[in-house]
Amino acid sequence: MSKKAEIQFYWIFTIIAGAIILAFLISFGLRFKDLQEEKTTIRVLNNLEESFSSLQGAQFQTSTSLNLPVTMNALCDSFGERLVINRKSLETNNLIFSNGDLKDDVLIGFTPHNLPFRISNFFYIIEKEDTYSLVYENSNERMVRGLGKEFKEYFPDNVEITNNPGNQVRVYFNKKEDADIYVIPETEESGKVFFKGGGSVDYYNKAMLYGAIVAREKSGCLFNKSGEEMREVIGALNGKIDHLPVSCNYNDIRLSLQKMEKSGGRDLVDATKVLERQNEVLLDKNCPLVF
Repeated sequence: MSKKAEIQFYWIFTIIAGAIILAFLISFGLRFKDLQEEKTTIRVLNNLEESFSSLQGAQFQTSTSLNLPVTMNALCDSFGERLVINRKSLETNNLIFSNGDLKDDVLIGFTPHNLPFRISNFFYIIEKEDTYSLVYENSNERMVRGLGKEFKEYFPDNVEITNNPGNQVRVYFNKKEDADIYVIPETEESGKVFFKGGGSVDYYNKAMLYGAIVAREKSGCLFNKSGEEMREVIGALNGKIDHLPVSCNYNDIRLSLQKMEKSGGRDLVDATKVLERQNEVLLDKNCPLVF
């Protein structure tokens, strides 16, 4: 082989070997990146689950904080509630009220959702920079302060109850077309929430009102999921009644549960109050409670 040919062979071999090494390094780098993302996703999910479990253990409304090193979004659609982290979609049984992408320091509020029996767990997640103004007028100050009290307890530095709003999201308690959110209460704890982007939802207690304020248009999907869970619990309660003493009369409670399944709005609120009284009366009759 001539010297010229040897040099050509050397350079061809070098190019091929370099290409192979480069391809290996790129492949290794991509796999390492995927592995790191997978580890980060698992760590974030574990931290979330620990936070959720800790909050649920309290059995009453409470809150905590968490740092998310990657972007997370809680999605709700016909497929269910999902967490999206690092382009990975993961199903969750938790009802998470949030608005858009979440990253870095976040605040998490929790409350058991009762109507009047335990239905589900509500989690409210906001970024540390998110702020809300619940805006009252002279005619409704007492009502607005009552409705917003627990919301401010979740996020004391992020929520103000005021007649001079200065925060990012402004929630009015009368009709105001250009408001981010406005609420039309029907009772002290129920009514309708309207969003600037269009759409509205009914709420039946303060827990749902706070969810609508935090998640806005997405809250409709979450309320539907909660409604499905309510119907499942009602089915379980009817099954429980089948095994309670026949000497006790549970017919009125069955009728109230049936009405709850088919009602909405003010009718549902009224049915829950009747049901709660009917359940309490059972104690006076020495009969086992339904819930």
